[in-house]
Amino acid sequence: MTAIPDIAALLAAGTPRSEAYMRDQVWQPIVAAMAELPGAGARTELTIAAGVITPTAAVHTVDTEGDTAADDLTHIATDNHPVGRVLVMSAADQARVPTVRHGGGGAGQVLLSGTADWALSGGASGRVLVLVRVGTGWEEVGRWWGGDAAGLRTWLGTLPATRTITAGTGLTGGGDLTADRTLSLSSAAQASLALADTALQSGDIGSSVQAFDPDIPTASASQAEMEAGTETALRSMSPLGIAQAITAQVGGGGWEPLQTVTASNDAAVDFTTLSAAYSMYAVAINNLVPASNSYLAIRVSVDGGATWKASNGDYNWAFSNHLVAHTGQQSTTDVWIQVSDSAVNQRISATSARGGLNGLVFIASPGSTDKHKSLWGTYTYQSEFSTASAKPGSFGGHFLSVLNVEGIRFLMSHGNISSGTLTLYGLKGA
Repeated sequence: MTAIPDIAALLAAGTPRSEAYMRDQVWQPIVAAMAELPGAGARTELTIAAGVITPTAAVHTVDTEGDTAADDLTHIATDNHPVGRVLVMSAADQARVPTVRHGGGGAGQVLLSGTADWALSGGASGRVLVLVRVGTGWEEVGRWWGGDAAGLRTWLGTLPATRTITAGTGLTGGGDLTADRTLSLSSAAQASLALADTALQSGDIGSSVQAFDPDIPTASASQAEMEAGTETALRSMSPLGIAQAITAQVGGGGWEPLQTVTASNDAAVDFTTLSAAYSMYAVAINNLVPASNSYLAIRVSVDGGATWKASNGDYNWAFSNHLVAHTGQQSTTDVWIQVSDSAVNQRISATSARGGLNGLVFIASPGSTDKHKSLWGTYTYQSEFSTASAKPGSFGGHFLSVLNVEGIRFLMSHGNISSGTLTLYGLKGA
């Protein structure tokens, strides 16, 4: 690829500025470099050779070797692309499937989002992959699914709209998932329940009829009545209910350990039992080590972990490194909350001996339905840099919705979570 002229050398004293010099050493290289940028010319086709392509411009189509039905693209040569240059690729023919392989190893390897291979074609037109050169390899910047809506839904983990909710016996409502659906008791079921409420129950008929005694409870207290402690009518209570009511009345306000998860090469660590029962939750993170150098991110679920919010615009976030010269990053609209530094050489080291990331994450009022959900915390880790620099910092972000949050997910930007322990705590009465 053509290098842009060195402006310092051009402005240096003694540099000739003749018409020939300006034409050959300045304007022609600038024009050549601009011609290699996206949009400067028609895209050209590259054919895979032994798993490799050598791009010569910013935009290319890719075809299989020998026009075979399918082929693997394991490495992309960097000869013509300097560090930081962008490469845009799509399939040359939708009938042939070039598949970009993740993590081929060594110079020219490609690191894809989610650490999974991705086919540039295969039954749906319009798939596009955007990469940037980082170091001696390539990392994914983004992808477009074109007409492959089903593939996009599968990748995001969402249900297709063709799924349906069917009303069973005694119920009405339901339908497909293109809109909110409600299930209700049918008129016949409601009438049957009304008759059951007035029917004689077991024990109603005996050898004698006893007089009503106002000092004998005629109903059992619900758990809510027991914990509130405000009901004046006589109610019966179980020993377990009494113990739980006492805890609710006098034991609230302290942090309660709820769940511990130990990661072992997992794609994510999820907690899916968040509710309005606790006003605040905290997650203690101990020695969280990524499988490859990565930064930590968070997503939330509003349906108990059935799906996870992952659309651009679902979150905002910012973080700051607690160093002598404070540095940080932020985003007003993103697909997740970024917790730590994403810069190359500043990410969490995948070397387990460096201890991974340790920290504490909080989420306030997850059960509320009138405010955006705040998440924040502090952390420290050692970076992937050769000198293993310390990276203490803090972050804050928001789920930009008033929906109640029922789940929180921790995942790495690249690859799985190799090891580490996460413990969920709940706080009542805060």
